[in-house]
Amino acid sequence: MTTRWLRLFVAGLTLSGLGCARTVAVEVHGKGETPIPPHVTYAVFPAIEVEKDPAFSAYARLVAKKMNEQGYKETEARTARLAVYLAYGVSELSPGTMSRGSSTLGTPGAMGAAGGGTYGTSVAASDPSTVRQFTSQVVIAIGDLPKSREAGSLVEFWRGNATATGLTKDLSTLMPLLVEAAFRHFGQTTGGTVRHTFGEEEIKKLRETH
Repeated sequence: MTTRWLRLFVAGLTLSGLGCARTVAVEVHGKGETPIPPHVTYAVFPAIEVEKDPAFSAYARLVAKKMNEQGYKETEARTARLAVYLAYGVSELSPGTMSRGSSTLGTPGAMGAAGGGTYGTSVAASDPSTVRQFTSQVVIAIGDLPKSREAGSLVEFWRGNATATGLTKDLSTLMPLLVEAAFRHFGQTTGGTVRHTFGEEEIKKLRETH
């Protein structure tokens, strides 16, 4: 699925032929505004671009699993303490520097989303090639839900970003790795990109357990 691109911050995740890859090198960027309150309730919300995507519920479960592992408890949106926003998209690379537009993370109201902030990113593509390459991006933003409703925009605690560039545009195969990479820096400010390398067995395990 192709969406307009997200504007939170830049990070990269480079793929070595996913599907038959023996390793995947991952670079993640995280930014913490204020400490995330521990052991409170949360609800997962879609960014506006993906709120009608049939795959969102499956991807939201991946995020919820990682939140539960951090000691949080999923609950109804009307009573949750944290808003966990999930945004994602896939774009085909072209030569030169590309601007991938904007994406809006809505602010949940009493019954759903209303209003939000706009973000964007641009990436310098590699030399022209006849090989088609795709960039997949996942952004996870965590905010104070009650305060966000009062403010009319997301009051953020933390946001994490991971992107993957390779030959595949199948986001479903990438999502477990992207979410895992982002949550390895849950609540942290990385101060730049951080590289992780997933081996073949770890890739297989992450896909099977998600």
